[in-house]
Amino acid sequence: MRLAGINDIATANAWLPGFIKKHNRRFAVAPASPIDAHRKAIPKPAELDHIFSVQAQRRLSINLEISYKNVIYQIQTKAPGYSMRGAAITVCERPDGIILLYKGKSQPYKTFDKNNRPKEAVSSKDLNRYLDTSKTRRIPKPDHPWRRYPESQIPSKMSTYPQPSQSSLTPCQSSAL
Repeated sequence: MRLAGINDIATANAWLPGFIKKHNRRFAVAPASPIDAHRKAIPKPAELDHIFSVQAQRRLSINLEISYKNVIYQIQTKAPGYSMRGAAITVCERPDGIILLYKGKSQPYKTFDKNNRPKEAVSSKDLNRYLDTSKTRRIPKPDHPWRRYPESQIPSKMSTYPQPSQSSLTPCQSSAL
């Protein structure tokens, strides 16, 4: 436009149609296919949010849990989700939050901090062994350090301080007890 000596908008608007014809003649290329590949309809805003979300694939555990960015997500189901165990889940991270998709459908979930998560459920096969180990009383071995002290130095169960022996008391102190 500078080379054509154009200084204002009205002159530029008059010059533009001729420039477009020359530009198209010089740089136009015939399409490889005559079919128009443009979309006829624009997707809905909800679909656009899904298209532009950050997506990652995860596998569900036996407890229907996945880990994503140091957070545990547990899928909530009304019936036992046996078919979902080990299934692929798509995690969609959007500006308004996280969505978990299983077979294209959004799933309800609970979140847990990875460090403060609830105890893992014990399977029915391991339940008896788990309960038996919690009931057994642990007795220290004969060479354990607790067994090295004589009985007189071990505090009684009733008080936290050692009781003096009767032989170390004077007659006046023993009558006071």
